Amino acid sequence: MQLEHRMELRDEPWQELQVVQGVAANAHREMSEHTRLGRACARIADLQLQSNSQGAVAYRESRREGNRMAKGSRANGPSGPGYRGPTPAENHRRRRRHRRDGVGAEVGRDFGHAAPGYVQHRAACPRRRGGGQAQWPTGAAVPYRRGGAAHNARLDGVESLHWRTCTGAGSQRANARPNPNPFCGPCVFCGFPGSGSDYTAPTMVAPATSRPPPRTDESVPLVRDTPLVPFTIPWQIRPPAHNLVVAVKGTFDLVPGQPATLSEDQPPPFGDQRYDGEEKASLRYASDFVVHKPKADVMLVGHAYPADNPTVAAVGLQVGRLQRTLAVFGDRSWGTLGAQSKPTSFDRMPLRWERAMGGPLSEANPVGRGFKTGVMLPNLERREALVSSPRDVPPPACFGPMAPEWKSRTGRLGTFQSRWLKERWPFFPEDFDFSFFNAAPPEQQVPYLRGDEPYALHGVRPAKGVLSGSLPGLQPRVFAYLDRAGAFSEAALHLDTVWFDADEAKVVLVWRGMMVVQDDEASDVSVLFLTTTKVGEALSPQQAQQRFEVASGPGEPADSLPVLPIEPPETPLAPPVSRAQVLSWIQTKTPLAGKDLTGVDLSAADLRGADFSGCVLPGARLEGARLEGANLSGAVLSRVRATGACFDACDLSGADLADAILVNATFRKARMAEANLWRADASGGVFADVQAPGGVFAKAILARCSFERAQIPKGDFTECVLGETRWNGAKLDDARFYGAKGDRCTFDGASLKSARMDRAVLPNADFRSALAEESVWEGADLQRSSLHGARLSRANFKRAILDHCVLSTAEAKGTFFRKASLRGASLLKANLMQANFEGADLSDADLRGANLYQVETWRAKTHGAKLDLALVAGSKLAK
Repeated sequence: MQLEHRMELRDEPWQELQVVQGVAANAHREMSEHTRLGRACARIADLQLQSNSQGAVAYRESRREGNRMAKGSRANGPSGPGYRGPTPAENHRRRRRHRRDGVGAEVGRDFGHAAPGYVQHRAACPRRRGGGQAQWPTGAAVPYRRGGAAHNARLDGVESLHWRTCTGAGSQRANARPNPNPFCGPCVFCGFPGSGSDYTAPTMVAPATSRPPPRTDESVPLVRDTPLVPFTIPWQIRPPAHNLVVAVKGTFDLVPGQPATLSEDQPPPFGDQRYDGEEKASLRYASDFVVHKPKADVMLVGHAYPADNPTVAAVGLQVGRLQRTLAVFGDRSWGTLGAQSKPTSFDRMPLRWERAMGGPLSEANPVGRGFKTGVMLPNLERREALVSSPRDVPPPACFGPMAPEWKSRTGRLGTFQSRWLKERWPFFPEDFDFSFFNAAPPEQQVPYLRGDEPYALHGVRPAKGVLSGSLPGLQPRVFAYLDRAGAFSEAALHLDTVWFDADEAKVVLVWRGMMVVQDDEASDVSVLFLTTTKVGEALSPQQAQQRFEVASGPGEPADSLPVLPIEPPETPLAPPVSRAQVLSWIQTKTPLAGKDLTGVDLSAADLRGADFSGCVLPGARLEGARLEGANLSGAVLSRVRATGACFDACDLSGADLADAILVNATFRKARMAEANLWRADASGGVFADVQAPGGVFAKAILARCSFERAQIPKGDFTECVLGETRWNGAKLDDARFYGAKGDRCTFDGASLKSARMDRAVLPNADFRSALAEESVWEGADLQRSSLHGARLSRANFKRAILDHCVLSTAEAKGTFFRKASLRGASLLKANLMQANFEGADLSDADLRGANLYQVETWRAKTHGAKLDLALVAGSKLAK
């Protein structure tokens, strides 16, 4: 079984980006270029790319730490007089429990990270009967429609799959209606779209003989027996129905005359990659994070090599029935009478859009040459449409991917107007054309491929070299165990991306499919299983079940698959300047850097140190304004207003302030590094001595605020709000607070080292002398809180709550508290040496002199607890 890059994300699209190493603060203002959705899709992919390697390292380290804890937990198992060690049955239960609850996978699961041809619609359809059983009996013939003709699909399991427009036994094709999307038609029972490609009946896997364990968090668990890299993306194709895109990426070595072979190195999914890392350069690799491609993309990058004549070359791409050839010339220019100069000789010519017909004024290729840009001719041309005079403007010719902001793609984005905002935001508008996600030139978009087609790449190797062979002939198979059906079913995948790198002699293949799920966390999917077969090879239900049981057998915990959201399109920006032309450009020291100042007004202005650097200021006004040290660096300030304003020593570095307002504002010694404040409001405001490196504050509000001595290293605070807030000594190290919420907060000595506080809520908090070492707090809540002496060493608290809390002079050494709760709590002189508490609860706790040395206490509870002067040596509370 393979280890995955664990890339945990949250359920709000904007919030997801903010979790990625603090770089998301820039995404909002960058999306104002070109069409917003195109930029949004490109940007999320770039963010994924930036964090992939960091996430992988962090994950490996956390797994090592987690496995250490798992081993420690078992080694310290039940002890005390007469204990003869666990029975085989106990060992089996423990292995399953560790695998299910992730002792070893969950300890460090918050790292950097990581939107389809046919669409598979599974038995989420309301034509079902009680107990999660399908209406139709096993083996029954169920009619479905394809291109207007009725066909039968046989059910080999206990749930039905809908393809395109489906019907129930004997039912009429109701609700059939024209569909502007590239899908054939909606399901008459639930409105889910069909595919538009040839149907391949997916295999239904019989009920599992051993049901996968229930999920314990929002990550979709994954088991795989192949090195191929899977990933998922939650989306709503037809809101409000929830869908889960399942994709599999594979990298293969090209072997002359042979099928491509699996590469030793299997890179994770990437976002758009541009040449030389330049933002305005053409794409070298198009994003993997795509919802649906109605056709397959076939793309080629690398260099062209001349054969006999060093001034010209021919490059050919052939995959299956696709054949395309381009003419390649050395550099040429137009003479004074419209004659072409002779092409110069070249050793090799890059196959990229900068060498094709185009230029800054060209909508088809804004990075090219030869289109109203002077005397240079393109190096790459279509053999059937060569340039012969300065008036010739043939379509650009290249084999590589087209950028998402180019007109050829943005023209398919649909209509983003008030109706979209009201009815479908943040998802695609009704007239969105999914061919937006096809990045290959139109000539290279073909029907979905099998995966064993022959290929030939001509002119891409030195010395008349031809690179030929066949695709690997491999077919990934993904099976999902659905709670509602009590069985595995297959999410059929289609090969929709083939990307050749001729220089490296590699090919990347991406298969993609989709299923209907219950919600945006796919909480009805217990586990996904990825395996492979040869193209066309059958895989019986029994074989799939056997493979799953072998891959998920005793050993390491099942890995978790990231659920990747797509960033929502930004709403349209407000209209332009005034308020006496921004107080006569702040009394004529003009510049005002990036200007635009959209909704201005500047209310009680003055704006002290002004400048506004990156400007734009969408919703502006800034009510009580002044802005003391001003500058506002990355600016934009989205939907501002700023009620009490001031922003004290200002700068706001990465700025944006998303949905702002900021009620009683100020921000004392501000700066706020990568800022943003997502859904802001900032109620009581102030933020005392901020600085805010990672910034963001996700769904903010922050109630009565302050943050005292702030700093906020990797910030975010995810779902925020927080009651009386404050946070006294603050700093908050690797912060986040995921579920956050509020009541009386404070955090006294704060810092919170590796923080997170997962599902938080924090009722009467305080955390006294905090610091919280390697924190997390999984299920959190912290009822009557305090944590007195805090620190909490290796922390975690798994399913926390901690009822009447306090934890007196804590420290908590090995911590974890597994299923926690701690009812009467207090734990007086704590420390709790190697802690854990397995089934925990500790009912009326207190634990007086505490420490409890090697604790753990198996399925705990320990009714009236207390334990006076405690310690209780090797424990099981030393019975």
